[in-house]
Amino acid sequence: MIIRFGVISSGLSVIVPELFRIGGKIKNVDSAQGISLISGSGFLGFLVCPVILGYLAKFSSLHLSFITLLLFTIISLIIAFTLQIRG
Repeated sequence: MIIRFGVISSGLSVIVPELFRIGGKIKNVDSAQGISLISGSGFLGFLVCPVILGYLAKFSSLHLSFITLLLFTIISLIIAFTLQIRG
């Protein structure tokens, strides 16, 4: 089980620097503003998502909570690739 968490974490750890790189290269946006937007949305997600996932787990099931987390991760990945194609 611990090895699985390590593998997942190593895969997700590549996304954050890529998001900062993409945020700094958005056309017609200052690089500081792009990176601060990415950073701010990351902190917002860090503060809000555990609360949302906890409520989902309490009122429905832990399985639904993990599926929601997976969907948010996939959405973030799609947004990152969309921004990369535009940049």
